Amino acid sequence: MIREPHPESADGFDRTAEGAALAERLRRASPPATDPAAAARLVLARLQHRRKGRLLRAWAPAAGVAAAAALMAAMILLPDPSRVSPPAATPAPAGPAAIVRGPAAAQITAVVLGPAGEGWRIDAGLKDGLRVGDVLVGPAETEARVAAVGIFESRVRAAKPLSRGARLRCEASSPAQQRAVRMAELGGDPGAFLDFGAVLDVAAPHLARSAGLSDSRAVIVTETIPALLRGPGDAEPSLCARLGLQTGDVLYEVNGLPVGNLAEVARALDLSRDGRLLTAKVVRAGKTVSLTLPPRN
Repeated sequence: MIREPHPESADGFDRTAEGAALAERLRRASPPATDPAAAARLVLARLQHRRKGRLLRAWAPAAGVAAAAALMAAMILLPDPSRVSPPAATPAPAGPAAIVRGPAAAQITAVVLGPAGEGWRIDAGLKDGLRVGDVLVGPAETEARVAAVGIFESRVRAAKPLSRGARLRCEASSPAQQRAVRMAELGGDPGAFLDFGAVLDVAAPHLARSAGLSDSRAVIVTETIPALLRGPGDAEPSLCARLGLQTGDVLYEVNGLPVGNLAEVARALDLSRDGRLLTAKVVRAGKTVSLTLPPRN
């Protein structure tokens, strides 16, 4: 028996509301449409997983042996964790670098004692490292130049009048000033034979040998002071200047006595405190020179 088309559907499909509802229920209950590409990817993934499993089972014994060997090597070669020092703490980020300033430059200070002739007396001299020509600065930046120098006092000249008690100063910049500051910290300068008018040092053995002294004992003259201020008058020539000693002389005999250190020089000079007997032998420019103090006029 052949069913005739529904009177409301010319193509043979039920276009009524009941038919549409039935078709929707069938669509919801039907399985989802298949994706061939996704199905192929799923099959390939399963095959690869099975291959890895077979490889793992085949290599498992060898891998176990290798792991055991690596563990044993680590136990032998690596240090005991209980003996390893804890890691150093990570330093905090450094802040701005601090400016470290050195100690202030040493200064020589002097006090004006009063007028002296055309200048002014101050209470600093050779022992403080002052020499003729040094410049000190006083109140209102007044410059005072050393015109004559003694052991404890000096005479200065200034462009402007100075008052009694005024303080003068200068930085210790010359070799004599720096030596005086350095030796003052040590308690005194054993080589400053200021009354004699010279500054001496012990000569290095190689220097004494090069001067032809077989015993390698001598004293070198590092500075000569031409004149000394000994009173209110003018400065007088020093014994060193009158004797004729020069800077750089290698001194090895004084008053007939061998000298190889400062104490021996001091003992030899004691024989000529009165200035009437004074002789010396030095090596100067490779030649031996004998010096004798000339008599005063």
